[in-house]
Amino acid sequence: MPIRLRLCALVLVGTAATGCVSFRAASGPLQATLARPQTVRVTRASGARIVLDAARLMGDSLIGEDPWGPRSGAWAVALADVRRVEVHRFDWLKTAALGAGVVAAYGVWAYLTFPGFSGLGAPAGP
Repeated sequence: MPIRLRLCALVLVGTAATGCVSFRAASGPLQATLARPQTVRVTRASGARIVLDAARLMGDSLIGEDPWGPRSGAWAVALADVRRVEVHRFDWLKTAALGAGVVAAYGVWAYLTFPGFSGLGAPAGP
């Protein structure tokens, strides 16, 4: 497999991995939302955002791990400092749109790369 094709496949898979999930505003009380630990994005009163993995309530704080930050370990945010909580959810619409985009990109790439490519499995000929 040519290196250019491998690189293209790697970029498409990397892009696809990020398109399947998104953050949605938590509905209902925070205690019900965090009944089981999950990934959340917290907007603090200052407007700063932080993503917490395995977030859970402990006393008057929201506790979790920072999965993408430069520092690892537990983080705690006082509930009084929390303005908004968004939950990490799977998004079918984004996944379908991304899948259609990947298929379209492959078709365009194949059409431009291989002269005579018809996309129907058989080479177009005279």
